[in-house]
Amino acid sequence: DELYESLSHITPDASDWETYRAWHLLGHLRANSSGSPLGSLKQEVRAARDIRERLRQSDGHHSLVEDAKEAAAILHSRDLDARSLDATGRIRAESKLAWGSLGVLTMLLTAPVTIPTTGLQALVGWYAGDRSDEGIDARTTHHMIGAILSPLLFWPLISLAFLYSFVGVTALLPLYLAASLPIIHMTNLVFLQGYDMWTDFGDSRRSRRLASSAAGGRLEELVSQLVPRLGVLK
Repeated sequence: DELYESLSHITPDASDWETYRAWHLLGHLRANSSGSPLGSLKQEVRAARDIRERLRQSDGHHSLVEDAKEAAAILHSRDLDARSLDATGRIRAESKLAWGSLGVLTMLLTAPVTIPTTGLQALVGWYAGDRSDEGIDARTTHHMIGAILSPLLFWPLISLAFLYSFVGVTALLPLYLAASLPIIHMTNLVFLQGYDMWTDFGDSRRSRRLASSAAGGRLEELVSQLVPRLGVLK
């Protein structure tokens, strides 16, 4: 019990994932209505925790939470979240085709470095983790193993083989090797930026489809009913 009390305030501490997603949605809606949209995952988590505590301080919010759960469930069913809503509570419907295309180009340009140095290990970690029956924490461990082993083991070996094939044995080889590691790291960051851009494009496609569907209409109706009731959480 003491361990639970010590850790519960930094964990979701929700009865189920549906409730937790509802808290996140309410956090976004409250931030949007106040003119200060949440700009990071850190802010989103803190907003959800604040919603959780305010709901627990008083009763009578059952209908608010149930409506938020329904709205969050619609978003989750389309692999979306509250970031797909604009400041007015409507579903974002802008096209990000150019943004996604730029992301693909970015990944193609950096793939010759990223794929052999990090991509293959990350793929193995993803495959092993997502097929593990040991829970979310175990899956994360599989993913992290690839991320940890790459810079410690694969980057130096691949760089050494590449440099040896081009410059051979030279007194400057250690210097070249040391310089290659941050270059690989920066290239990976650029590749991930391109992947994020492609992911944004995928989100925009799902968001546009939702906006033109009956479920999207129901979502906007729920949001329009939720926003005026957010005052009880202040």
